[in-house]
Amino acid sequence: MLRLRELQSKYPAIWDVRGLGLMIGVGIVKPDGSIDPDTRDRIVVEGFKAGIVLLPCNDSTIRFSPPLVITRGEADTGQDRFEEAIKKAVS
Repeated sequence: MLRLRELQSKYPAIWDVRGLGLMIGVGIVKPDGSIDPDTRDRIVVEGFKAGIVLLPCNDSTIRFSPPLVITRGEADTGQDRFEEAIKKAVS
């Protein structure tokens, strides 16, 4: 959650980071603050190209639901790839 909140401060497209344990949701919005399913979908596709599976949820949320046996290194790699997907999707 901490790393995702850091990304939230870097990327205005991320308006919300919420969750409990390993189940985390990241809300995606347009610059005017309205929901943005198109950008959410582009992030999901770019994540898939980078080797991570991101789950679309609701109108503009991305859900993280990693296995309970994920290592810190795997989580860090996944978040690095998530950030790359955001960069590509919002540019």
